[in-house]
Amino acid sequence: MASRLESLPDELILEIFGYVRPIRTHFEHYGKRRREQFKALNCLASLRLTSKPLSTIATPLLFSDAILSERHDDSTNRLSALLEIVIHKPELGGHIHYLKHNLEAFSSAERDDEDSQWQKQRTEFQLAAAEFWAGEDLENWNKDLMVIPVQAQLTLLLLLAPNITSMHIELFTHATTHFQSLLGFGDGLKSSSPSRIHAFARLERMYICCGPAYVNEDMPQGQQAAQWYHHFFSFVQRMGALRNLVLEEPPDPSQHLVDLPATIDLQKLESLHLLHCDLSVSALSTILSLCGHLTGFTYWPSVARHTLDFAVLFSGLSKNKNTLEELQISVGSIFNGVLAKNPIGSFADFERLKLLRLPEVALMGAPHDYEQGDDYEWTIYKPVFRMSQHLPISLEILLLSAEFTIISDNTAFLWDFVEDLFRFPNLRTCQLANYVRDGSNLDAAIEKHGLNSEPSLSFDLQKMVPGPY
Repeated sequence: MASRLESLPDELILEIFGYVRPIRTHFEHYGKRRREQFKALNCLASLRLTSKPLSTIATPLLFSDAILSERHDDSTNRLSALLEIVIHKPELGGHIHYLKHNLEAFSSAERDDEDSQWQKQRTEFQLAAAEFWAGEDLENWNKDLMVIPVQAQLTLLLLLAPNITSMHIELFTHATTHFQSLLGFGDGLKSSSPSRIHAFARLERMYICCGPAYVNEDMPQGQQAAQWYHHFFSFVQRMGALRNLVLEEPPDPSQHLVDLPATIDLQKLESLHLLHCDLSVSALSTILSLCGHLTGFTYWPSVARHTLDFAVLFSGLSKNKNTLEELQISVGSIFNGVLAKNPIGSFADFERLKLLRLPEVALMGAPHDYEQGDDYEWTIYKPVFRMSQHLPISLEILLLSAEFTIISDNTAFLWDFVEDLFRFPNLRTCQLANYVRDGSNLDAAIEKHGLNSEPSLSFDLQKMVPGPY
């Protein structure tokens, strides 16, 4: 006899089960949140064993989210167990839609070669890997299995998940270059593949904190990094469903030219966020031009050593002016290059732009008497244009960050902007970061217009790769 739960329509049961599925997030789970994740998985596993009808509904939910992290002692065993299950029942790999893994804690990735269970699993994994790779690629994967078994297992699991739609991978410096090449990133496969690699055809959202990209001792690392971008974005182009990309800590090309051919088509990308990324502004502008339909873009360099000319970047941004809704650029205190004094350009005709975050010298240009490295206080100097002339009336959130100069209540162009606030009917937040308050008069003037003026310096990574995940 069917239980009261089973008598409900499948759609309602699915909605009920959805309340106990793991919560997807781009941040680590500690303490209470982590315990809640395990409770959710245990609940779905129990429901799956209740009856065949409930198993049919619970199984896709149970396997849909592979949330793994090397920061926890049991994550290595969980990864191995999941991979073993999927190898035995490949149809379960088809239910994996979201995968999150952090390969940060290298020491915990080691496995005991004398462990009989690991020996058995390793043999199974090697047989499964031979269905995806051959020749030098298979040899490289087997090397990873011996040296960094977690990385090798993660690579194989990704290829056993052909329906994955969202991926969050943090490699840092603990991975080998094989991880990216075996998946088709980097310079791709070396040998003729058994053609079972799915090329992430359904991947819609990807966050990847890159690992090393240097494999050729005879070639400068910067040159190898420059080539990596070419291979990576060529691979992105082949991901027909990819819409949202967050790329953190990609290889540093130094002074080497990143030459992306015009044949690369990134028109399907809707958001692109480059964090701790040291591409030159000319390379960034090229990438932006290859996109053309972005709704969101973030640029956050790591150690900016090159010439920073915001106007060069603007030529790429303007290719996306009909779609761009959120733009965030922050250089911070790490800039170690040459700053061009001209402003980025006018966003007045970016009619969909709602959120804008820029350094003060990007929006207004640097004062004529500004000298790099000095503690320059921006007071009476005014550019030839008013700040309001370079902003769209669609703007809802403005974050102006003082990253090169000191702005304060004595900064004249800011008072001009306060006078022009009536021109922006949709503006609800005007925040000044690193702003020196001399009595908070400017804050008070902004708040009189009904705007929030509290400073915010954080990049919201959760919003960068929009849900549902």
